[in-house]
Amino acid sequence: MPELPEVETVRLFFQQHLLHKKIIKIKILTPKSFIGSKKLIINQKITSFSRHGKQLSINLFNHYLLLIHLKMTGQLAYQSNQQDSFLGHPTPQPKYKKLPNSSTRVIFTFSNQSKLFFNDQRKFGWIKVIKKSQIKQLQSNLGPDILSSDFSYPYFKKILQSSSRAIKNLLHDQSKLAGLGNIYVNDSLFLSKIHPLTPANKINLNKTKLLYNNIKKIIKQAIKKDAKQYRFRVYQKTGQTCPVCGTVIVRQKISGRSAFYCPSCQKLPKKKNNIQ
Repeated sequence: MPELPEVETVRLFFQQHLLHKKIIKIKILTPKSFIGSKKLIINQKITSFSRHGKQLSINLFNHYLLLIHLKMTGQLAYQSNQQDSFLGHPTPQPKYKKLPNSSTRVIFTFSNQSKLFFNDQRKFGWIKVIKKSQIKQLQSNLGPDILSSDFSYPYFKKILQSSSRAIKNLLHDQSKLAGLGNIYVNDSLFLSKIHPLTPANKINLNKTKLLYNNIKKIIKQAIKKDAKQYRFRVYQKTGQTCPVCGTVIVRQKISGRSAFYCPSCQKLPKKKNNIQ
């Protein structure tokens, strides 16, 4: 699933390549993927881009915007005279590198004849046409964006101290923190030497501060490397050796998601003791 760094990479790319372009045509191949009237945005220029967590907004000259969520397998591919650029979910199979392809759901054409393809193999993602005045209400169920000033250490400490949920599940909760997914949750916990099943309120202040800093550090590193070049620490490294101690990395299902961790570096504390 594309997470905050992947979506931020899309935003930065769009800022460079799509700003001030006019939408002249929209072809909807899968109706469930496009919500709203395309008539509201035809012949409208793109004025800016914004992002909250994993949601991307394309702001238009009129009172509307396109709100995009890539979900599990969503991808945005830009086709111009120079080359095809694929952003979001990776394209491991050659058949998905052709545009359009079997996963293409919506096609935007701009006034210079360049195109933007919304591809989504599993069809969970969506594009919504909404009024700009609706955006705050629609995102009111989201917690602070990881890169915003609202994601402060006092806020982070408060949500951990007030919850007995497994720390991995808490970090996935978009109503608490917007933008984290399985990749960066696993690697943040590894760098902080915290077992993914540790109750959030059993993590001491030193580890809480360390986890907060590592989350921000990893997210910024991934964006700097355009997300695709980010090197996983433990995510999807089952059976490989820990880069710190050499112990074999294990995989465990926690609330339906895979946790990857080093059982030596990330020990689950005994119930009567806090993490030291």
